[in-house]
Amino acid sequence: MLLALASLALAGTLDLTVEAADYDLSAATKQSVVRAAGRIHHLIGTDLGLALPEPTTVHIRTIASRDRYDEEARALGLTKPTLGYFSPRLGKGVVWKNTSTDDFHGTFLHEMTHYLLAVAGAGRVPPWVQEGCAEVMETAQTDGNAVWLRPNPRLVHWLQAHADGLPAASQLLSDGAVWSQLPSTPVGGPEYGIGWSMCAFLLTTPQGKATLSNVIMQTSRGSHRAGHDAVDGTYPRGVSGFDAGWRAWIKAGPSAIQLPIPLEGGPGAGWTECLDGSFVRDGTDQRCGRWVTGDDGWMRYVEDP
Repeated sequence: MLLALASLALAGTLDLTVEAADYDLSAATKQSVVRAAGRIHHLIGTDLGLALPEPTTVHIRTIASRDRYDEEARALGLTKPTLGYFSPRLGKGVVWKNTSTDDFHGTFLHEMTHYLLAVAGAGRVPPWVQEGCAEVMETAQTDGNAVWLRPNPRLVHWLQAHADGLPAASQLLSDGAVWSQLPSTPVGGPEYGIGWSMCAFLLTTPQGKATLSNVIMQTSRGSHRAGHDAVDGTYPRGVSGFDAGWRAWIKAGPSAIQLPIPLEGGPGAGWTECLDGSFVRDGTDQRCGRWVTGDDGWMRYVEDP
């Protein structure tokens, strides 16, 4: 019996249904995960330019009983403990309610990200991309109409303590074997925590987003080396520029990233299109600008004239 149901259709692109199988899913939790999922879908399809199905349709069922969840997972051949799983072929997923709303929220968005990457043809990207991107989206939190990707403080502290000892980005990007030699992080294996830092860093600038997009597209067949070449050919100053900027970002202390808000029906009156393709609302303190790389190799945001 269906005890709770929510549906969302955003600009004809995302058709998401959330069903609670054996408990009452609160309206606030439902609204929060649905809004965050919509923004993640927009980021992947628009900012990263991946080819998502039109529309992207997915049905997600949540289960409160751990025994019932495990029984259904085992029936599908999932022998290891899980918190959620999706079927790209069927467009369906199941997520355990977990013991806290925050944990459920994170698992929902983490698994939703895996699903979106899979249906976009990027299901075989290297683990640091797959799990790193999912970890980034897992941290999405709603604040009114805004959705923010807020860093995990424990993970940030761990990264700051280990930044100088991490392998060079050239190794991380080209050699999958290097990852098996790295320590676990507060959020799981190195592909989760260190992968989070690499993906989150790239999402902080337009050039970084373009690089992450290229990495996903070029590594969609599972090649680590293709990721190295994608960064080297897209990021300012190549792999060395990425390495320097990534480590500096970690040491400075990563801040929250706001997910882009889709413009209903596209931009119109009251919006100004910037040179980088983004939009700012007229009559506010927002200004168009762009990221530029100075002679010293550092990137700075400069307002357009």
